Amino acid sequence: MIPNLKACYHERDFIPGKTIIENMVESIQGSQKIVLVLSPDFVQSRWCLLEANLSVFQDCLGRKPVIPIMLVPCFVPLHLTHLTYLDTNDVHFLDKVIKVICTPNHKMRNATMVPYSPPSLYNGKSLLTLPAVDDQVVPKWRGGTFSEALPDQLSIVCEDTEVYRKAIQMINEVSSRVSPCTSISVLSGIAVSLLGSLFLLVGILLFVGFDQDSGDSYATFLGCIMIFATLCTFSVSFNCVYNYKIKSADEKLLEMSHAAGEANSLLIKNSLLVGCDSQLKLQLVYISLEGCRSHFTETFGEGEPSAEEMFQRALHYFSSDYACCVAKKHFQFSGLGTTPGHWDKGPCFCQFVYHCMEKGSWHWNSDYHPDKRELSLD
Repeated sequence: MIPNLKACYHERDFIPGKTIIENMVESIQGSQKIVLVLSPDFVQSRWCLLEANLSVFQDCLGRKPVIPIMLVPCFVPLHLTHLTYLDTNDVHFLDKVIKVICTPNHKMRNATMVPYSPPSLYNGKSLLTLPAVDDQVVPKWRGGTFSEALPDQLSIVCEDTEVYRKAIQMINEVSSRVSPCTSISVLSGIAVSLLGSLFLLVGILLFVGFDQDSGDSYATFLGCIMIFATLCTFSVSFNCVYNYKIKSADEKLLEMSHAAGEANSLLIKNSLLVGCDSQLKLQLVYISLEGCRSHFTETFGEGEPSAEEMFQRALHYFSSDYACCVAKKHFQFSGLGTTPGHWDKGPCFCQFVYHCMEKGSWHWNSDYHPDKRELSLD
């Protein structure tokens, strides 16, 4: 009926040894059109719904037409409701199917039968929450280690596994550093502890050698000074330990957020952003920042620093927290203002950066750390 028509048949075309998702993704990527035959069995099948989800997502990315066909009346999944389906009870059904299949893709952009999905449909979609592989054994002042293998959920978006590996490697290099303290602070802590021990020893010797009948008030006074100095030095040591074990966790998370910002300079080419939700959890979202990048170009132009440099600096400091906000669909401020943003579901990256700079802080987006981190505007 249709010459040279080739359809993917899983028992013939799926490659043994690969996961089902990998075979699905490769088949969708290698196809020209995707036909979804809707029926109650289709809606109740998790694999079919996953394939439909991947198909529509690939439509958004690769501008491929998705052709839904209603075989038996059934509930249409939410992510397919924006598509116009063909009804098998239509007397012109066969002619319409042949026409759609035979029409080249570039001529279907204005088709009313099977409209193209706008790219913004999946803009801001949370793709994956990536836990650390060692999340059960990581102390508070360290970060987790994340797998550098490209997950199946991201293979349809990021085809270059090397880019993803380098991005995650940047975060792992920072999170694997055991101590955020410098060698000077460590040596200072040791010196203070030794000094406190010396004061305590001198104070004990003074009191032991003190003759109560002689009434040597100077020795008594000196001993009290030594005991007081001992208490002070040990309180300083305790404070250092507290800062190391408690506050260093916040510093580690801040370091990981900056590393994620550097990683986003690689991932943004695939419209991906990664955010450090905690030391043991990453959020990956699909969102395009091209509109925000253009706004940076219009704002900074060819000045010094350049627009691209300012955009990369914004990615470094703010993109991790922004990715977490997008993943949770929750911002600590309203993006509605006099200037429309570049994302229709919430504040765009430009608005997020502007708000944080205006408040002089990075907003923490996780319950793990509810306060704000101070930002130097110098």
